[in-house]
Amino acid sequence: MFFYTATYTDERDRDFALSLGAERFVVKPTEPDSLMGIIEETLRQSAAAVPKTPPRPAGKKSQEETVYLRQYNEAIIRKLEDKMEQLEQVNRKLEQNIAERKRAEAGLQTSYEKLQKMIDETIEALGKMGEMRDPYTAGHQSRVARLAVTIARETGALEKEMMVIGLLHDVGKIIVPVEILTKPGKLTEVEFQMIQPHSQAGYDILYGIEFPWPVALTVLQHHERMNGSGYPNRLAGNQIIMEARILAVADVVEAMASHRPYRLAVGTENALEEISGNRGVLYDPRVVDACLGVFRKGFKFD
Repeated sequence: MFFYTATYTDERDRDFALSLGAERFVVKPTEPDSLMGIIEETLRQSAAAVPKTPPRPAGKKSQEETVYLRQYNEAIIRKLEDKMEQLEQVNRKLEQNIAERKRAEAGLQTSYEKLQKMIDETIEALGKMGEMRDPYTAGHQSRVARLAVTIARETGALEKEMMVIGLLHDVGKIIVPVEILTKPGKLTEVEFQMIQPHSQAGYDILYGIEFPWPVALTVLQHHERMNGSGYPNRLAGNQIIMEARILAVADVVEAMASHRPYRLAVGTENALEEISGNRGVLYDPRVVDACLGVFRKGFKFD
């Protein structure tokens, strides 16, 4: 019998293997030819050897062998216990790291929520600045925002984006004289031309703020029309971004459905007839269909 092992770390391993009846103790790596030579030499020696003392009866072990096995088992147990302790220490460290990370994430989430609340309140306050100068349109931007968000839900646009845009779309009216904003009669051509720059002014105010959406550009374009008859740049068709097309429809519907200094409200039904009649001419067909759909589902202004 041979004892063939990949590791050899203790002289007692060799002695133990030979005590079990092995003829040779061979350690890897061993070349095949060399191994065969060892085997052949051992077989020759065995054939010529004097008969050995009969082996011990099965189940009998020498005292030395028993001591060695006990010591060997005890050493293995100690190593296992050491490894278990090390694993427990690693596990405790991981649990501590996870707990600390969760606390840090909770703190970051709280800070983010506070920051988000502050941003939302700042946006709302900025939007109300213009309305304070024009009490007749107080609440106009928030109502437009609600409708724009509802339309966005139907068209697949971002709801949060349209809420922010809706709340800020008329911030540029801060440059328009109060006398024109609150004039009880129909505006003259000159007065109307004085109002038109408010979309450019709104763009200039918002351009420097790094929103994650095209807020400033939407504010600039929300009076553009699909056939190129709008202002300030007479854009047409695909030159107008989708956010501006949504805002244009929401703005027109809310304005017509509400009272103005120069006229009484014409009503929601007439407002919907306006966008329906100019579907594909002034207003984006998809947005018009979405707007008509939300009112059929029961949307109402506060």
